[in-house]
Amino acid sequence: MNTDQVAALVLPLAEAAGLLLYDVEQKGATLRISIDGPEGVPFAALERLSREISLSLDDARERAKADHEKLLEELRGMGVVKGNTSSVCLIS
Repeated sequence: MNTDQVAALVLPLAEAAGLLLYDVEQKGATLRISIDGPEGVPFAALERLSREISLSLDDARERAKADHEKLLEELRGMGVVKGNTSSVCLIS
């Protein structure tokens, strides 16, 4: 998932909490999401938003994994992929 996709996932969560999504950065395995509010961000709101973001990222990852498995099954059915491979490179 790229930073634009993360921002699209986080934006409605932040807005629902009355907060502003300022920036999303990724450096290596670190994902930094900058949030602000009209009067700062109360710790409780940050804690709640952090949990919501974590759950949303987990859900997105699970959906992507399921979509990947579905694609592999379709390709196996077409005879394009054989066996238990978990990665496919298609060139058109």
